Amino acid sequence: MPGAVAAIKEPWRIAAFIMDKLYGSTAVNVPCGLWDLVPDNWQTAVQIARQQFNSPLSSSAGRLFDTAAALLGIRGKINYEGQAAIELEQLAADSNGIVFPYDISLHRQYEIDFLPVFDAMLLSNMTLPQKAMSFHMTMADAVIQMAEKIKEETGIDKVVLSGGVFQNITLSSLVIKSLQKRFTVYINRKVPTNDGGLSFGQAAVACAVINENRTKEMGRY
Repeated sequence: MPGAVAAIKEPWRIAAFIMDKLYGSTAVNVPCGLWDLVPDNWQTAVQIARQQFNSPLSSSAGRLFDTAAALLGIRGKINYEGQAAIELEQLAADSNGIVFPYDISLHRQYEIDFLPVFDAMLLSNMTLPQKAMSFHMTMADAVIQMAEKIKEETGIDKVVLSGGVFQNITLSSLVIKSLQKRFTVYINRKVPTNDGGLSFGQAAVACAVINENRTKEMGRY
């Protein structure tokens, strides 16, 4: 995330780094909607990411959606949380698409590599709506394949879908429709699936700690 928190508000930063990661010095020659969105000093963001300076890693699926939106020229800066991903979903509406290639590898844990996805998306001759829909289909397929791998190894057949990315109706519908055939699927209903749910969990933990401390205090008398 070049520039740390700034990369959340300015998705072009991660997108520029992805272009550099994929194509190096020839990136500017690759047709990409991103080039209409970047500021004049965009290469600075790439340089600090190369040096791993003020560029923390993120495993957030939301950052992948932001990056796709920036690469397609949809949104380089956001005015509210989730704007880039929302506009990407709106663009995908009523369109068709394909599953782009991606990699799943096993290190200490399974990791999904989306670099091939961005490469295929940029080089495809599909329309922008088709590319947007294909990105959603690819993300859904990655979630499904990951669940299948874990089930094969552990026998676990229950899946909990949470996080802000599952506010995306297109993604959620694709994932749930497929997983329900082989899994018991749990989704948020009373608690928000995004940061609101996280805050609720933090409050629940705080209450539990407070009650435990009170119980210990009472036990001393």
